[in-house]
Amino acid sequence: MFALSLAELGFILLLLFWLEPVLACTVLVMLPLAALAIHVAIRKTLRHADHMLITSNRTQAALQEYIQGIAVIRNFGRFGSALQRLNRALDEQHSAMVSIELKPAVWVGLFGLVIEAGFILMVLLGCDLLLNGQMSIQHLIIFTVLAWPLYRKSIDLGFSVLLLRFGHRALSRTEQL
Repeated sequence: MFALSLAELGFILLLLFWLEPVLACTVLVMLPLAALAIHVAIRKTLRHADHMLITSNRTQAALQEYIQGIAVIRNFGRFGSALQRLNRALDEQHSAMVSIELKPAVWVGLFGLVIEAGFILMVLLGCDLLLNGQMSIQHLIIFTVLAWPLYRKSIDLGFSVLLLRFGHRALSRTEQL
């Protein structure tokens, strides 16, 4: 799947270079910037995913300890340190889950922004070439229609890699336990 997506991106990029090298260069400039943004997003997501998994394990252990101590709590009529540990573990897990959603969001948003801005830049440059008489309207329309799948595939591929790396990290942490 990923190899096919990369091959499709390469084929579309070669076709765009064949049609109009100047506009294809604007497309080519977008790809490394988007790759950098998704790379940082992946690293931040994985760092926060590790923290979330650790806090999830602590919460499960504290919950199990609390459940095992319910009979003792009922007999003595007081809440011990097990409830405090459970509450602390639940608070840590809550903050970890919030951070895994919010911390990488800026970089994921930047990834999408770079790709969308690259498409807009390409269209604006194409319109400039059209107004200067260096390109025909048919040529610009064909180029834009052929470039759109490249941008969509780049977005899909970036998000797929992010989710795949997150899933792989979670699976490896589960196997370690």
